[in-house]
Parts: sequence; C-alpha cells; structure tokens
Amino acid sequence: MRTLKSLLDNEGHGILEMPTGTGKTVCLLSLTISYIKFKKPNFKLVYCTRTIVEMEKTLEELKFVMKQRKIDFKDQPELAKDPGLVSSLLALCLSSRKNMCIHPTVSQEEDRATVDSECRRLTSPWNRSAVKSQTQDIEDIDQKACVFFENF
Repeated sequence: MRTLKSLLDNEGHGILEMPTGTGKTVCLLSLTISYIKFKKPNFKLVYCTRTIVEMEKTLEELKFVMKQRKIDFKDQPELAKDPGLVSSLLALCLSSRKNMCIHPTVSQEEDRATVDSECRRLTSPWNRSAVKSQTQDIEDIDQKACVFFENF
C-alpha cells in the first residue's frame, strides 16, 4: 500500500498482479478513492480488467467501498461535513463493441473483428457526413450509419 501511495503521489502508472482472493481490489479501491477524495479531487482513475466478470466484481467492490465510507464517516462530524469525502463517485464501465453494440444487424455478428469494423464504419465521421449529404430517409441512414450513434 505504501508503494501504491507513492505511485499516486508521483502521478505514475502501475500494474499489480496477485493471486485471486487476496483482497487486492477492495484494498486498491479503498486507498485510491480515499487518496483521490482527500488530495486530488479532480484526479481520474482508470481501472482495467480482463473479463466482464472481473469488471462486474470491481463495480460490486466499488459500491461496497462507497457505502462503507458513508458509514465510517457518519460518526466523524468533522469529516462528514466535507462533501468531497463522502460524496458519490462517477464510475464508468467500458467494454468492447461486441458486448455493447445494440445495432440490429451489427450486434448479430458472431465475429468480434466484424463487429468492430462495422461499428467503426457506421460511426466514422467521413461515413456519417457522406450519408447525411446523400439522403434524408431515416431508414436509409440507419442502413449506412448507426442511428443509435447519431441520436446519442
């Protein structure tokens, strides 16, 4: 944990590898969130996982840590008054296009590379400009560009 704090102080990057079940996720999140809330409120943390299951587990741990912070700081009025220490945290979970795509035809593709390339093709700025200049028919646009991206 001292090494992690030193890493945060120096705004460095780090990779931690340990066996499963050692409690590293909750420890890392607890220390990092406390550090961020106390020292660098605008700091961003990027936490990468290899699988969707690991991502879901990390979000569970994050919810636990944030809930526990509210409980722990409730009995410390001098800390509870500081909204930065007990406020909520914005956490985003990002996954591959294959897992996130909702386009009716692209999402049905089995091959991840096909989903990636089709998504890039439908959402690329040059393709979107060309489609918009060529047609106003919404169904035609949906076939040549991603309507979900356009309407976001």
